[in-house]
Amino acid sequence: MELGNKEASTYGCGTYRMFLILPEEEKIWAISMAEVFSAYRIYINGELAGEVGDPDEKTYMDRVMNRVFTFQGSGVVEIVIAVADKSHIRSGIQAIPVLGSPVRVSIQRGLRVLGSGCAIAFCICIMFGTLMVHVRTRTKEFAIFNLVCLCVAGYSLCSLVHNFFLLPTRPWYALETMIYYLILSCMIRLEDCIIGKKRGIYLFLLIDLWIVVAFFLEIFADILPSARLLYDVVWISEAVKWVAAIYMLLNTFGETDCRYGKIVLVGTTIYACSLCGRSDRVSL
Repeated sequence: MELGNKEASTYGCGTYRMFLILPEEEKIWAISMAEVFSAYRIYINGELAGEVGDPDEKTYMDRVMNRVFTFQGSGVVEIVIAVADKSHIRSGIQAIPVLGSPVRVSIQRGLRVLGSGCAIAFCICIMFGTLMVHVRTRTKEFAIFNLVCLCVAGYSLCSLVHNFFLLPTRPWYALETMIYYLILSCMIRLEDCIIGKKRGIYLFLLIDLWIVVAFFLEIFADILPSARLLYDVVWISEAVKWVAAIYMLLNTFGETDCRYGKIVLVGTTIYACSLCGRSDRVSL
């Protein structure tokens, strides 16, 4: 592995090693691992605790799943995670592992699953409500908002399924990326429809083009020649989000007198801030 070499391959293997200082009283502990790209084995005090996929070079098989591993320990505990990736744009551990008692780790995972489930249920309820309004009024805004709700439910489902199923990286993360930017595209179109302007038509088409490009970059990620291209793609991705967020905010200010203007301003501000102010699951 060549750190800092942008001409090197985006793929390879790596090892994470950490020492935990636990209470002297021996207890059963649990460590929760979110998605690790794209195959790994975890060793606790030199013993294999579990694996997801197959990180061996000759028999490599990419698989991703949120897993919990339990072990009995006290004092100093060594945890080694051997990771290999030849399948995804991101590599290795993307989220900090969670350590605690099995009960607390299970509660934490359960709350995340519950949150995703509630988000999906809420979006589906709103979607059916707006669908009924659209059937009666034939208003374009409600049709687009219905599509937004469907995409948000699908995006929430993408993160939920990894708690229950062992899946390959492709095509699932490509679909997740496509849904993410489809939400962005629909939000711009929805804002223009409510305001009654067509200022964002070119940005709308640009994002639609980026949806296709990002989808195929995820699908054919293993043909990227070097990390430099990956860095360029990530910069383009961030630029798309920032341009869209700034446009939505500027487009809404001064239009609060139109129908639903203040509601649109509040919603746009929240969504635009979420684009610029947080790190999301989408790598492109």
